[in-house]
Amino acid sequence: MRFRSRINLLMASIVGTILALLCVVYFLSNTLVSTAQKAYQQGNDLATSVDQARRAQVAFQRQVQEWKNVLIRS
Repeated sequence: MRFRSRINLLMASIVGTILALLCVVYFLSNTLVSTAQKAYQQGNDLATSVDQARRAQVAFQRQVQEWKNVLIRS
């Protein structure tokens, strides 16, 4: 092989490698964005569940206090 042919082959392989890496990075970044969106949504769902549980706990505590007040007055 001549020197020029070797250089062209080297450049072609470098360009091919770069294109392959760009494709892999694009695919992985899309996967990462999708996973991050799912995690964000799960975090929001968890926060909503915790808020509902706290509201239920406060409502229950109020009911217990009302019953205590009723029993004390009887």
